[in-house]
Amino acid sequence: MAISVRILHGDDEETIRTVLRTVESGLRATGLAELNFQVLDGKNTDGEAFSNAVYAPPLIADQRVVVLNNPLAMAGGRDGNQRFLTLLNSIPETTCLILVIHDTYERRDWSALPAKSFLRKWATERPESAIIETHARPDLNGMRGWITAKANELGGQIEPGAARLLIGMIGNDTGEARQALDKLLLYVDFARPIDESDVSELITANNTVNIFAMIDDLVAGNAKSALIKLHQLIEEQDVPGVLAMITRQFRLLVQAREILDEGGGTGAIMKELGQIEFVANKLGNQARAFSMNRLCDLFGELVEIDRGLKTSQSDPLTALDLFAVSVASGKRK
Repeated sequence: MAISVRILHGDDEETIRTVLRTVESGLRATGLAELNFQVLDGKNTDGEAFSNAVYAPPLIADQRVVVLNNPLAMAGGRDGNQRFLTLLNSIPETTCLILVIHDTYERRDWSALPAKSFLRKWATERPESAIIETHARPDLNGMRGWITAKANELGGQIEPGAARLLIGMIGNDTGEARQALDKLLLYVDFARPIDESDVSELITANNTVNIFAMIDDLVAGNAKSALIKLHQLIEEQDVPGVLAMITRQFRLLVQAREILDEGGGTGAIMKELGQIEFVANKLGNQARAFSMNRLCDLFGELVEIDRGLKTSQSDPLTALDLFAVSVASGKRK
């Protein structure tokens, strides 16, 4: 029996994109991609549109492929989950449905697709027709091998020292690493290996450093300086991107606070959260400035700001400004 539901899941978005590109390019090689390949987004797909996509018969092929991004947006709650599973149970063998779930690992388990997830349980009970492929970012030790292999895959080479320097700048973010390698290989014109001077000249450390500086100001109660840094970040990116970065940072602070409360230090933060020493030190120092309850409250506020952004119920820039002022002038414990 052919696999009807393939779940691509994890925080290694570059690998997930590579898998999807491989699937699509394989169909394009046959000249049938326009007929047998379709991409949907669960955030704006209803049951009827979903059914139309998966029930459409393949043309001159055994299966057609339907990619569904953000599939969990079609579920939610006991009734919503059951409706979604009913849809999955109806997938014909002539369709391969690929569910793409971008996830984050919260120390002991995945956030969107945890061990007790209704979707994970459903898939593991149907090994003949469903499969879960977890793509996790490599840890910092494995990242050097990942960068070296990716450079070779792209047709170039990178020196060990240059790979180490790049990891120091971007950590284990495979998406940023891919972008950096594309830029560096064009710079050396694929004529020689990328060296440390190339990385130093072309690549700048990601905005994590600026986020840390802004949060340092918040911890110090310096709202004015924090707001200046916040708006500088927004000028470089956009409000949704900066909000996502700040939310991710406070999620890491919650996790770091938990490690500290369990008696761990910088080494444990490095190991459990997959961070370089500089970042782990910063996370530990900043997490110590707040109680766990306060950090959870602040993370909840950021989730509400994100919800307001997605539903157009509030101005996200104003909400972020108010959040920064509140943190700088508010309680820590």
